[in-house]
Amino acid sequence: MAPVLRRTGDSDIKEIATRNTPVAIERSSLSARERCPMNFYVGVFQPLETGGWRALFPDIPFCHVVESSLDLAIFRAANALTELRQNSRALIPAPRDLMDIKRSWAAASNVDWRSCVITMIPMRG
Repeated sequence: MAPVLRRTGDSDIKEIATRNTPVAIERSSLSARERCPMNFYVGVFQPLETGGWRALFPDIPFCHVVESSLDLAIFRAANALTELRQNSRALIPAPRDLMDIKRSWAAASNVDWRSCVITMIPMRG
């Protein structure tokens, strides 16, 4: 019978990998969001026709950034989330996963996913 892991750490993974033994991982009755709360927001980065990039947060529609390069837009988007958390008295919505966003937000916002860059932006602070 294969060993059952309830929690895995790096040492557990290394030990099992060296034994070359199949492992059964116990499934939890908790949802993915309950097991691992998201500390990241999905950032949707759209190229602008005039050059540059617009960063949008489907979960926080009033927060967006426009910058001249993708790298700078990602950096400023992370800073915007941090500032929002530190300075806002409003309740910030919980982050959703990408599948939820694609189902609901994408159709309503008329986003062309083929030209966008999608990345996870950490909520710091």
